Amino acid sequence: MYRMNHHVAVFSLLIFFLVLSCGRPSPQSQAIPSEQSTCDQAMGMSLASVTWDDFILDIEGSSTLPAGSRLQISLLDQAGVCVATGETTVRPGPFRAFLEADLSDGTAWGEHKVEVIFSPSLQKQEVRILAGPSGEHLSGPNCLEMPAGERILVCSGRLSLTPSSSFSMPEANSYATDSPERALTALLYCWRKKDWKRMAVYTALSWRSRLDEPGDYLEGQFCGLDLLTGEILERTDLSESQSVFNLRCDYLCKGVRFQRSVTVLMLLEEGIWGVSPEFVEKIL
Repeated sequence: MYRMNHHVAVFSLLIFFLVLSCGRPSPQSQAIPSEQSTCDQAMGMSLASVTWDDFILDIEGSSTLPAGSRLQISLLDQAGVCVATGETTVRPGPFRAFLEADLSDGTAWGEHKVEVIFSPSLQKQEVRILAGPSGEHLSGPNCLEMPAGERILVCSGRLSLTPSSSFSMPEANSYATDSPERALTALLYCWRKKDWKRMAVYTALSWRSRLDEPGDYLEGQFCGLDLLTGEILERTDLSESQSVFNLRCDYLCKGVRFQRSVTVLMLLEEGIWGVSPEFVEKIL
């Protein structure tokens, strides 16, 4: 009797441990997330709108691309000739980019095509891993396979480029030759055209005469600021040789648009009007 009870107890204990072990997964059976699982989502891109304002393209779209993805932007004329290029960096979700295309000479007005391209070969290593070295994880109607086997994303849109008044500049010739408005407007045009040496001509004589190369100084201060427009809002005369202007400047800096209202002092020296150097300090 004792032997039978002993065997029953041992058998019951064995069953208990078997049930207990079946309720817990072994360490080898636990799922371990793989790096590949982060790459399984298909990646694509689309354009929502492309608008034009004087010489700035405003491009809006969305993507499921990894953060830090670089997009190449091109503006093509009717003959397929590229007239402007740029680049922007995006993250998943909506994106917005600006492309400067100075067509102020009027030679390139008309129908144009805007192309936005994502190419894996032009990406940083971490983006290439997620998109696939040859774009294996790219998909959608905008996905194209190149002859070399690489997949890229190409979005395009067409628009007609014509002059716009929203970024218009005041005409320097509309002011009297010996007026401060003429000198101020001419300086703004030189800034917009990045003509630094000529821009220095319209600064105050007492300021530029102290510098060996005033144009080089202005280039160092303004080269990263792309002027969209400058507007004279108000003029106040302090004396016959000093006038204060309230000026509004709209410009791009590293693709970000800024609008600044500044007070500019104009000086009449030796019969020549020029912008005081305080203008440089106030606009930056």
